[in-house]
Amino acid sequence: MQAPSKRDIAGPGGKRRKALDAPPQEFDYLLVMDFEWSKSLSGFGAGVQIPLEIIEFPAVLYRQRPRNPKLELVAEFQRYCRPVKTPLLSPFSMELTGIKQEQVSAAETLPVVLQEFEVWLGEQGLLQ
Repeated sequence: MQAPSKRDIAGPGGKRRKALDAPPQEFDYLLVMDFEWSKSLSGFGAGVQIPLEIIEFPAVLYRQRPRNPKLELVAEFQRYCRPVKTPLLSPFSMELTGIKQEQVSAAETLPVVLQEFEVWLGEQGLLQ
C-alpha cells in the first residue's frame, strides 16, 4: 500500500479537500456486503488448519442521488449458507456471530446461494 498522491488528495477542479468532505460522485449505487464465516477458537495460531466457510451471505444495496448526500436503501439480500467441510458450527462461532446451527443446517450451500444472489442482482437491474 502506498501513500495517496497529490492528485488523490485533490478534489474537483484541483481544490484541496478536507478529510470529511464527501468524495466526488462516481457511482449511483453502493453494494455493502458483510460475510460471516465459520470460526474456531482452537484454530487460531494453534497450527490447526480448520477450513473457513461462509455461513451468512448478506448484501444491502443503496442508491445515492445527485446533490443528495443521503443514501437511500433500495434492497436487501440475506441468506445463510450450509457449511460443507465443517458442517457443525463451533460454540465459539455461534456465540460470536449469533447464528444458530439450525439456521445453517436448513440453508443451501454457497454455490446455490451465489446463484440466488446473481438472480437478485438481476432483479435490481445491476446485471446486463
